[in-house]
Amino acid sequence: MDSPSAASSAPPQAPAPQSAAAPGAGQPAATGQRPARPRSPRFPPHNAPRVWFLTNGTSPISISLATQILEHGDYVVAGVLPAEFERESGRSEEFRDFLDKVGGAEGDKERWKERLRVVSLDARVIGQCQSAIAEGVDAFGKIDVLLGCSNETVVGTVEELSQSTRTMNLVRDQFETTFFSNVNIIKAVLPAMRSAKNGHIIMLTGTTGHLGTPGLGMYCAAQWAIEGYCDSLAYEIAPFNIKMSIVQPNMEVNVSLYPMLDPAVRSLLIAETVHALTAIGGHDNPPARHIVGFEGVASVKEKLKTVSEELEDFNEVSGAVDIGKGEDAMDISQG
Repeated sequence: MDSPSAASSAPPQAPAPQSAAAPGAGQPAATGQRPARPRSPRFPPHNAPRVWFLTNGTSPISISLATQILEHGDYVVAGVLPAEFERESGRSEEFRDFLDKVGGAEGDKERWKERLRVVSLDARVIGQCQSAIAEGVDAFGKIDVLLGCSNETVVGTVEELSQSTRTMNLVRDQFETTFFSNVNIIKAVLPAMRSAKNGHIIMLTGTTGHLGTPGLGMYCAAQWAIEGYCDSLAYEIAPFNIKMSIVQPNMEVNVSLYPMLDPAVRSLLIAETVHALTAIGGHDNPPARHIVGFEGVASVKEKLKTVSEELEDFNEVSGAVDIGKGEDAMDISQG
């Protein structure tokens, strides 16, 4: 199997984004209307094929993204939870169809199967994370982009989910998948990226990382936890030329394991997110946060506007507690 690090020529390149925020550039700013469909994927320019590691290879977003990555000429390592892959569900069937498509590719796509490696991964177990990363590096020589896209949601009010041992166990399981599994895979990939002095970690969360949502309190808590972790980690890995981005798609994409959405709507939501991921992944100057979709941007703007207004309303109260400042400040020089 050929290695991307030894490739003699780079895959065809799409035009470079105009800025780090380019993924949303094609969407209307204030029309109040959803765009008909995102533009075709636009990958940042690069000199050699890159290796992407997807933590949840069976998700609809990962399947669509992996298809675009392979078409572009890059490499994919797809983590798959064995129990989920074996389960008789639409999601497993969709992943099997993807594998059949890759295995039966012909012509220009004939080498797709050489550039795809499926690895067994339960990211809740740090040992499996280390093994999966090692297998990817052994196969392709490096990991350039890590996409953390493991999510699990428990729906219910905060009070309801705190009433029994069973519901609390569900909440703990959600944190294991949404928070600790992503922490584990990041810890596993950092040595390889640090050694290469290059890498990009993308964490796929949701607008729930900005907004408190009734009925999703525990999910919001897990999302805010992983985003806080990533914000802190970004400062620690910056000296090693490792970038960190948080991508927040429309909530409907991640909230349910089996989204009860019209296929056309689900396809559009997935396409919007994939468009953002391809434009950001491996970018020299990626955004620290990127919100996908016009509705998501509008919701977050409204939340930030409210926070800003509240800060101004209580600015005088906040400043009044500063010791040693202002006319009425306490004089601490005297006992």
